[in-house]
Amino acid sequence: MGRKKRFRHILIEAIILAVGVFILQSALNRISLTNNIAQQASDNETELNLVVQKVEAASDMSSENLDSFDSSASAKGNTIAYYLNSHEDGEAQLEGLASEWRLKCYVLLDSDGSVRLANDMSLDDHPEELNRLMNDLTPVTIDDTWYYTVKLNDGRTLLYCRDYSAEARQLSSNYSLDHVLSTLNVGNAGTITSINLDDGTITYSDQSALVGTSASDSGYDMELLTNGYSDVTELNGTEYYVTAKQTGRTMLIAAKSMSELKEKGQVTIRLILLIFAVIIALLIAYSDFIHRDLAAHPEKEDHYVHLFSDFYFDPAVGSKIRAVIIIGLCAEVILTFYLETLGPLSRQGTLSDSRLSAAETILESDEKDTESIQKEFKQDYTLLGQHLAYTLKLDPSMVNHQTPADLASCAHLKSIYVFDETGTVTAMSDNYRNFSLSTDPSAQSYPFWAVVNGTALSYVQDAEYDDLGDYVQFAGVQRQDANGMVQIGVDSSRLETRLQTTGLNTTLEGINIGQGGYLFAVNAESHEISAYPQNSMLQKSASSLGISDAAFKDNYSGFQTINGVSYFVNGFLYNDTDYIYAAIPLSVIYANRMPSTLQVALISFIIIMIIFCLLTISRNPRQERLEEEAELSQQQACRKPDTEAKGAPFFKRLRFSGTRKMTQSAISRYGETITWDEKTPEQKLWSVTAVILMTAAVALAVYLQLFRSSAMSNTIIYYIINRKWEKGFNLFSITYCIFSMTDIIVITWMIRMAIIYILSQFGSRSETVGHLLNSFLKYAAVIGGIFYCLNAFGLDAGTLLASAGILSLVIGLGAQSLISDILAGISIVFEGSFRVGDIVTIDGWRGEVVEIGIRTTKVRSAGNDIRIFNNAAISSVINMTKQYSYAMVDVGIDYGESLEHVESVLENELPNIKKKIPAIVTGPFYKGVTELGDSSVNLRILAQCAESDRVQVTRDLNREILLLFDRYHINIPFPQVVVNQPAAVQAQATRHEKAAADRFVSDQKEQSKGIQKD
Repeated sequence: MGRKKRFRHILIEAIILAVGVFILQSALNRISLTNNIAQQASDNETELNLVVQKVEAASDMSSENLDSFDSSASAKGNTIAYYLNSHEDGEAQLEGLASEWRLKCYVLLDSDGSVRLANDMSLDDHPEELNRLMNDLTPVTIDDTWYYTVKLNDGRTLLYCRDYSAEARQLSSNYSLDHVLSTLNVGNAGTITSINLDDGTITYSDQSALVGTSASDSGYDMELLTNGYSDVTELNGTEYYVTAKQTGRTMLIAAKSMSELKEKGQVTIRLILLIFAVIIALLIAYSDFIHRDLAAHPEKEDHYVHLFSDFYFDPAVGSKIRAVIIIGLCAEVILTFYLETLGPLSRQGTLSDSRLSAAETILESDEKDTESIQKEFKQDYTLLGQHLAYTLKLDPSMVNHQTPADLASCAHLKSIYVFDETGTVTAMSDNYRNFSLSTDPSAQSYPFWAVVNGTALSYVQDAEYDDLGDYVQFAGVQRQDANGMVQIGVDSSRLETRLQTTGLNTTLEGINIGQGGYLFAVNAESHEISAYPQNSMLQKSASSLGISDAAFKDNYSGFQTINGVSYFVNGFLYNDTDYIYAAIPLSVIYANRMPSTLQVALISFIIIMIIFCLLTISRNPRQERLEEEAELSQQQACRKPDTEAKGAPFFKRLRFSGTRKMTQSAISRYGETITWDEKTPEQKLWSVTAVILMTAAVALAVYLQLFRSSAMSNTIIYYIINRKWEKGFNLFSITYCIFSMTDIIVITWMIRMAIIYILSQFGSRSETVGHLLNSFLKYAAVIGGIFYCLNAFGLDAGTLLASAGILSLVIGLGAQSLISDILAGISIVFEGSFRVGDIVTIDGWRGEVVEIGIRTTKVRSAGNDIRIFNNAAISSVINMTKQYSYAMVDVGIDYGESLEHVESVLENELPNIKKKIPAIVTGPFYKGVTELGDSSVNLRILAQCAESDRVQVTRDLNREILLLFDRYHINIPFPQVVVNQPAAVQAQATRHEKAAADRFVSDQKEQSKGIQKD
């Protein structure tokens, strides 16, 4: 094929490769985007449903908190009313009581409705509210002030109010829609928006500047503001995938940038495309290598199959690249499957980490809210105790066994205890008598001594469950009428309800991590479930769910089987108290792995088949072959010819089985440089592949070094290379071993090349040391890498070595030969002394190596006899695997014969001998006089032939030389003792024969130069 045609072919192949990559990329992008959109639609739906649930829960919680305000205010009014009912001078104390109980205003009405006492309270401007307040006794709210009423025993009515606006605003903020929406996350380039359907304004947005503006001005048209809408739309010039859900008169919009969805998984796609492009490029290069090899060896068969018209199929090329196609497709499928496994895991790991980070932020906020709520309730309980202490101060006679019970009922308390200065109860609201504070520092009542002794104004215990299962809390304040303490027991169910909104379980349930996953928590100390979607699993052992102990560490990532389902789990240790985990079902993560792999395989197969047809089908292939042969001949003619002939390093050899196999000569395996033109197409393909693999290995090694920095600690690659995963046979350990072996190969290769280059500059001794170090590094890298990888799989290399040593001692001498054979077999394979298919001579046994086992080596002779050698018993080997061997004959002539005459005869007859022995490749050659023996002059004649023909060619040469000497009456002496003078020379060389002999010897030396040097 001429240069123009070859350029045209290369251009067409490059175009097909580009088109194939484009088609594959388009298909992969379509698959990825479809999957990402489907996943995002599900996540948006889940997220918005969660918002609705949170809003409903917030509304309920807000109502409960408002009820708690009413209950607290009612307790204040009832307590004051109790004092007024039981004391004739109560009205005189009303001002002090109202101030102590922190009432904003009050009015005491007579039974006829006239005002008896008041402090800046008037409802004349609100008759309807006053009527409801008086007749229905229903609390009313006017201008952020809550108004209440309570009836006294004698018909009087107490109206009072309190300003709860600050607390209400705080609660409204904590349970508002804006607060709920602020806790959500729809991706790095996602937004969440709420729109008021009544006026079409934006009430919440991630971009605060949009709040209060018209939704239509921001691109939210009427179609989008439809409940259940889910599609791709454009907002302010940017494409988003939008999901809409209505709650009340509010439309919630979750939007995820399409650019982010399109970019998701692109790293995996690019790697798959790169692998595909490399495989196609290697296939095209290999085809070109084959074409040039066939042109360089015109003696090879070129049987073409006619297809149609003047198009022919080249089976020689097709049969060779078929194996490369199969290997390439298998590699493509395996690597695609691997990347489609690691890629989604990496993305999910990053997503789970971001959601866990968000969960940590929310938990920290909730923890502050919990502290604030507890502090708020403790302050309220302290104030309530102080109010009661003040009430008792007004009338010390109220400190009796009945009054605390009445006060407790009025103040909505579970109990009231009055202690004297000795820590003994003097009055109580229940029947529990003779109680004293404990003097044991570990007792629950001991801290109250500080209040009794006057060293603390108050003390409030943390809420806890009592023996009846009630959630109670005790608060103590100093008495104002005498030394001692007033202690109240509060029903903390309202506190319990408030704390549930900031509890671990509620918080984790309110975070959506997508893909059917969920968050849960395990107590770090007891390993009991502290938060789980199913409340029935709370307080159960983590092991009962199937969670292994390996998961109990900070920054965990791994695979866990929970309730029989396989999950990919990420977790971290929160405040040293709980492990927080994000669990995603593996079935969801891997849902697209097999479909993507099959589609890649199908598309790759179609494209490769097109290229296969292009590479193997052509018009007038014989003409193209002749053009290539002419071009190569011209190139070879321009090269400087070699001054020394040598056999090709690669050749086809006929095996005993009758098949032909391409074999590398033994000498070329041990340091002899092989030029590019001498290599076979397969060797050229391997050379190119090796360069690509080494380049990829170096690039991967450099890339991995970048990931060792903490700046990339949120990636799965960082997690893998820093060995944070659980040891065992899993994807992480396999990937880590691949990365580790890549580093070992690159580093070892660089060190070996440096050693050989440096030491080769300092003479043969240094070069010898270099080769020794080179061999040592090769073995050390392989053995060290194996043990390092075993350790990554959870096997202790030190233990293995120790166990092997103990085992060797136990087995003793009985297994010594077995171990020696195994080690020798490993050495044979790694050193490459000989290979399967080589022709060798071992201990005088010549034949073809048919098997190299772990313990024995099998060699088959020409007679198909197989001899089995123990590997350890093979001490020396002659490897005769070469393209041409030498059939050598040493023949003696009588001293009386004329040497020039004999050489003249050989000059004429040696070409005829070659014709009679077709197995001779080159020769026979006359190599001169090898020895002046006792009774003969010994001459050497040799010919080049295939190693498999060497024995028969030697025998045929002996026969032909004998017949030749008989025809020309040249004596071949036999050993004898001669006691007389030798006879005269029987045949004298003529002058012409002498000149011809000299010329013949000179020509033979030149023609056989390099064939045999000894």
